[in-house]
Amino acid sequence: MAKVALHKCDDYSESKEKIRNAIDLLGGMDSFFRKGETVLIKPNVCEPLAPEKAATTHPLFLKAIIELVQEFGAVVWVGECSGGVTPGFTRKSLEASGIMDVIEETGAILKDFELEPFAARDIKDYTVLERTDYAKAVIDADAIINVPKLKTHCLTFMTCAVKNTFGCIHPSERQYLHGKFSRRDDFAAGIVDAYSYLRPKIRLNIVDAVVSMEGDEGPSYGDPVNTGFIVAGSDAVSVDAVAFEAVGHKALALPTNKAAEKRDLGVSDIEKIDIAGETLESIKVPGFKKSSLFDNIKSGEKGFRTEFIFEPRLVEDKCTKCGNCVSNCPVGAISINRYPKIDYTKCIHCYCCHELCPEGAYTLVKKDIKKD
Repeated sequence: MAKVALHKCDDYSESKEKIRNAIDLLGGMDSFFRKGETVLIKPNVCEPLAPEKAATTHPLFLKAIIELVQEFGAVVWVGECSGGVTPGFTRKSLEASGIMDVIEETGAILKDFELEPFAARDIKDYTVLERTDYAKAVIDADAIINVPKLKTHCLTFMTCAVKNTFGCIHPSERQYLHGKFSRRDDFAAGIVDAYSYLRPKIRLNIVDAVVSMEGDEGPSYGDPVNTGFIVAGSDAVSVDAVAFEAVGHKALALPTNKAAEKRDLGVSDIEKIDIAGETLESIKVPGFKKSSLFDNIKSGEKGFRTEFIFEPRLVEDKCTKCGNCVSNCPVGAISINRYPKIDYTKCIHCYCCHELCPEGAYTLVKKDIKKD
């Protein structure tokens, strides 16, 4: 039976104490690491947004983990490659999120994957992604601590530990996956493929759900919500299952959990997870705003219903014409003249333009789907 620690944490000032307690519930640091090892900490730093936007792992949360690992006696790397293919985007994201300051304050070693080598690796028993390029730092590290942010997501409905490993593969490979496997279940299977290679090296997953993101505009521009908990465990799938259940989802209804369960890569059934610390009922967040698209799925069936889909729409007053959406569209559906323009006959509804716009200049609009 998978074991997951669940702990209340109402404020980031309490992060270190509460994270330490959660790890102790799982057996303590020496159950996961050895002194002198190199431990890569992978936060979620998707784009250049301030911590209060709740789109990125909070810097105080990350700082607490860095200090705990350093105090244990391991060497700490912090590694990330933010969304998209625009040069320098990761550095901007680390600076805006406050995480660069934390890296400098703690003396952790930055591994900007964008500037580091990548190495191709075959994926055993893959579903859609046979081979992909991983940041060499994740290959070279002795162990990984995965530190995601709990957020709604317009494509996978929720994003947490399994999805956060997507930032360990090359940006062009992420574009390929979006463009080639745009159907939700296929895309989720590709994420799980990428995760599967890293799974043996991920010793801990620690979820920042102190303040999470809810609503239709996640994972970058949804609404911050005080959820007040952390989840920790060695199995990313079980950690995701507990986090998703805490905000009102049935874990097995989420596409990444379904794909992982199908490949026997973790435990999604909440009844088969040993939850230490708080009870799930004591943590549950009433009224958490799920993605409307999630509620638009037929129970027990794959794919959309036929009522509506979201379309990305540009808000010209916010647009700086930086071209980020053009370079990050995996199918070349956006061109720019006076302003960016989407060719909706090509659009695959991957929402990369919305997620990766540094100005939040795209919004998602419900579009009814005509029935025959």
